Amino acid sequence: IRLISGVQLDAFTRLRNSITGPAMLELHGLQRSGAYTALDLTVHRGEIVGITGLEGSGKDALARGLFGLEPMGEGEVLLEDKPYRAADPRQALDQGVAYLPRDRHGYGIVGLRPVRENVTLPILRKLLGAAGLLSGPKERSLVQQLIDKLNVKTPSQEQPVEFLSGGNQQKVVFAKLSSTRPKVLLLDEPTQGVDVQAKVEILKIVDQLAREGSAIMVIAEDIRELLDVSDRILVMFQGRIVQEFVVGEPGTSVERILSAVEGAPVTA
Repeated sequence: IRLISGVQLDAFTRLRNSITGPAMLELHGLQRSGAYTALDLTVHRGEIVGITGLEGSGKDALARGLFGLEPMGEGEVLLEDKPYRAADPRQALDQGVAYLPRDRHGYGIVGLRPVRENVTLPILRKLLGAAGLLSGPKERSLVQQLIDKLNVKTPSQEQPVEFLSGGNQQKVVFAKLSSTRPKVLLLDEPTQGVDVQAKVEILKIVDQLAREGSAIMVIAEDIRELLDVSDRILVMFQGRIVQEFVVGEPGTSVERILSAVEGAPVTA
């Protein structure tokens, strides 16, 4: 890659979190027919939990269910020790849960609209002035802060998102999520469809958001990427969580995680 691009790439590895923050999201016996069964899971403030598995293992359905895109199913879900339910994405956002979809073109961005509008789309109500009209200066100030913070490369806030590179389009999606100040972030394949340098930058953004206090679930099939950014990795198989790996411990390796992904029993 260095010889092709002429750019020296630095790998990213998250400095592991001791997971001292309180529980932010808790699942107790969550199940939905045809999707997942008896899921028990806790994600703490500032923690990044990776979830992997084969296509159809239930990992993607879980994220969509928690965000209100699909029925969540039966069982108990707690957000900061309070019952959590979301019948649609607006209810999820209002409670502090944000979702980055795998398909950013279909669900993450409005390509023909400018960066500014994409970033503030989920929080327009919060930017209204006293007369009930959108406060332009307040909106532009917030957007510029996020552009600078996430290093979005764009000629201006008015640039249509479709004309940005794939990596910068994905950063715009992250800026949109950051604008909601989420308690919980559900990230479905956050580095899909971007170049290798942008992947590193996006992993740094995920790490930064966790250090600012968000509890993050990263759903991905790239195990090495999960090892770089996660504190723990959960493997789903046929709708169940079958194995948990703590990143940095001797028993955690690509080979052992792959074995669990394929349904093989993991020996001690």
